Amino acid sequence: MYEPRLYRTKFNSENFKFFTVVYKETDLYIGIDKTSYHSDIEKFSYDLVYSLRNTLDEYIKVNKEFLESHIPIKFDATAPLIANEMMLASYKADVGPMATVAGAFAEFVGTSIEKKFGVNEIIVENGGDIYLNIRHDLTISIYAGNSPLSEKTGLIIDHNETPLGICTSSGTVGHSFSYGKADAVTIVCKSSLLSDAYATAYCNKIKEDKDVNIIIDQIKDNINVISAVIIKNNKFAVAGKFRVVFFK
Repeated sequence: MYEPRLYRTKFNSENFKFFTVVYKETDLYIGIDKTSYHSDIEKFSYDLVYSLRNTLDEYIKVNKEFLESHIPIKFDATAPLIANEMMLASYKADVGPMATVAGAFAEFVGTSIEKKFGVNEIIVENGGDIYLNIRHDLTISIYAGNSPLSEKTGLIIDHNETPLGICTSSGTVGHSFSYGKADAVTIVCKSSLLSDAYATAYCNKIKEDKDVNIIIDQIKDNINVISAVIIKNNKFAVAGKFRVVFFK
């Protein structure tokens, strides 16, 4: 069933031209800086999603473990590129390959558009998971369901650090499976696949409020994580180099 993604109305439409690409359950919201936008990008994006999605679906038909496993699976050199990249990211975070799928589509589409059209700035959002390559700093707010801190906190993304991935996992919001109970675990990495994988992994570990400080300390030791935010109920923790902002 389709769920309206109302948070998309909050994206910066002054500097970006946004469009959607929807195929099967894949639903991307893509922003291109207005000086770089061309209508051909929309057809290219749809055709790419169509190809990636069908390629992945065909692979899953012959490898059900790829779809169902919640832990890393044996690497398959014969798998398509997107599946291989998902498996590699899942190994690093100790999660199943499908924990990286939203980040994978965001990054594959984003980098392909950059290579084909040479755009100046791009945002690819996939169910709240983002691939970002920008030339101006950007502030993102974090949706955390019923937490009183939902959309009251955010990160100021330094454009000099992009391209990067910003992904959020939740044990209380959305339909994705989670072992944890955090309202939001947002992870920023150079790779959207890694961001997605680590967001899932760390969210899985948070069952109670007391776990927040334990997990944020673990994140601080992870050299792959640029920045992170954890929200559970009214408890908030942050790590990494990006500045935190609070909204009224």
